[in-house]
Amino acid sequence: MGLFFSNINNPPLPHEVLGLPPLFTKSQARSQYLKLVRSNPFLYNSAYDCIKRDPPNLNLYNNDVLRDSTYVIDLFDRIGDFSGFKCPEFRSPDFYKKFKNYQSPRKFKREEERNLFNFKVRKIIKEVYKIYEQDVDMVVDDSIKVEGSIKVDDSIKVVEASNEGVYTTNVKKEKQFKCEYCSKGFRSKNQLINHFKSKKHFEKIKEKEEEPKGFIKKQIEKCEEGKGGGVEEGGSEVNEGGEVKVEEGGIEDDNNNNTFIPSPYISKDPIAFRTCSRCNKRFDTRIKMIEHIKKEHK
Repeated sequence: MGLFFSNINNPPLPHEVLGLPPLFTKSQARSQYLKLVRSNPFLYNSAYDCIKRDPPNLNLYNNDVLRDSTYVIDLFDRIGDFSGFKCPEFRSPDFYKKFKNYQSPRKFKREEERNLFNFKVRKIIKEVYKIYEQDVDMVVDDSIKVEGSIKVDDSIKVVEASNEGVYTTNVKKEKQFKCEYCSKGFRSKNQLINHFKSKKHFEKIKEKEEEPKGFIKKQIEKCEEGKGGGVEEGGSEVNEGGEVKVEEGGIEDDNNNNTFIPSPYISKDPIAFRTCSRCNKRFDTRIKMIEHIKKEHK
């Protein structure tokens, strides 16, 4: 006893009693304990019991317990008051704006050290933004894809026809390439196939499918054949000239009661250039109007 506990102010630690290094394993502690326990059971039993004890319950100090603590609420406010650095509310637009352009008020011996410190802080904020704002960005992207599945290349062309307006739009078909398992969208088929071959996609499929490799192989084959695999079609049918189809029967003018020759497409020519000035008859193209004038009004 006197050898180990003669100094009351500085008693030995349990691993020192057993002759173990500061970093040891459970097997090392057990083997060392079995060697020494016969010589002094009381001493070595106490030391070994201390080592076998469970680690402290750190859940007593988590956010659920301390969230209403006055100290926790005022902590960062007091730190800000002391340092003179006012921080906006977390996840607010001002918060990310503040730290993406962060400039440290601290004084450094060299300018390179200050720039390096600012760079590290900005890098941390980028990672925080990815973690906390990724779900919000995905929701916004999905809403944009739904609303913008049909792209209008040119603005709506308004053609005045007496008291009515005829609207023509140049609409193109668009394909959306989306991975439903990862909730990600892509611009081309090659990008989607590369995503199917990625490690992140494999981990997602591994969680939901029993044979992830075979399932991914089928996804790639379907995508290459254009039979699915994350490909969604959207858009309206258009003709070769980029004109939208309309119902047969032509367009009637309520004022003049003149019906022009029916056509499955709306002409790009303005009405003034395809209306006969002598009989006020309208045609779907300027060429047909010229042919009409040559035949009927020689």
